Amino acid sequence: MGLAQSQILISNEEYLLMERNASFKSEFFHGQVYAMAGGSIAHNGISGNIFAAIHTHLKNKDCRPFNSDQRIKISIWPSFLYPDVSVVCGKPEVSDKDNISNPVIIVEVLSESTEEYDRVLKYGQYRQIPSLKEYILVSSKEKKITKFERADKTDCWIESVYDLNNNIPLNLESINLTLPLEAIYYNIELDAHLSIR
Repeated sequence: MGLAQSQILISNEEYLLMERNASFKSEFFHGQVYAMAGGSIAHNGISGNIFAAIHTHLKNKDCRPFNSDQRIKISIWPSFLYPDVSVVCGKPEVSDKDNISNPVIIVEVLSESTEEYDRVLKYGQYRQIPSLKEYILVSSKEKKITKFERADKTDCWIESVYDLNNNIPLNLESINLTLPLEAIYYNIELDAHLSIR
């Protein structure tokens, strides 16, 4: 995420009109528009690996994954966000033609510039989605994943960490899929190993 494009507050209708005609993606909450930056090679590779694994697993099932072009609407605010990967089970609840409001899983791949935004601001927004069961944060600097899982239908969330120290695969319970860290980070050169030349 970048800085707010304008200090002027706009309505969600104005945002949607602007977004549909824009040549780049922006997120929206609390009346402000936030330009999105492109991801690193590691970021895009990790989200691609996760999407591919989920897509393969869900063939012929009643759930489907979406990539980072799918906008999610959080109705309570309203906010509009683009997660890296999301999963909907059953029929997608669509509003305004192209916004989905009922994901069960949301995945964000962290980068240096978005980590705090994804961990704090987006997490606070996503928690308001009644259907959401699992929120996954995946590091692009080290092999480490944090999963927040909703406890039943409450607003209590259980945090689990997966890394090379515990070597436990990521378990996406809501779609009955277990992903080893090796699959998530397959063929990825982590951002921490890259240097600026």
